[in-house]
Amino acid sequence: DESMKPLFVAINDSYCFIGERFLIFQYSLKDFKFIKNFGRKGEGPGEFPVILDIHTTQKYLIVSSLSRVYIYSKDGDFIYQKKTQEWSTRFDMSNGQFLGMGSASEKKDEYRTINLLNENLEIHKELYPKFSPIPVFLPSRPLLPILKNLL
Repeated sequence: DESMKPLFVAINDSYCFIGERFLIFQYSLKDFKFIKNFGRKGEGPGEFPVILDIHTTQKYLIVSSLSRVYIYSKDGDFIYQKKTQEWSTRFDMSNGQFLGMGSASEKKDEYRTINLLNENLEIHKELYPKFSPIPVFLPSRPLLPILKNLL
């Protein structure tokens, strides 16, 4: 689509999801046939304040937004959304726990943080409470394999 302005791409075993600021397009990996799109600007059901990242796990499509995470099935069907305690840019999910990359402030400096969150997206354990001043490169691959030795 010529009007598409893709910012994010996530792929699972069946689909390719292409994200813009407020909208996600879903395509079949088999023939790259358009399946559907979902989302729009807003804060109500099916709306995103802004999409900060999308990625997939074996079971889910995870959409990170401003202080929220949206969980979809691996087929792109909405399951639930949750507010987070922190401004988070990336989430990974494993065994009902989340690994979140967010930010923290100290005086005038802002830093990236990495925390293990419970199923309610409350901080369970700080893995990296303060590292790397913003801006920082966000990895394009899932965080869990990178940090599995810390868990």
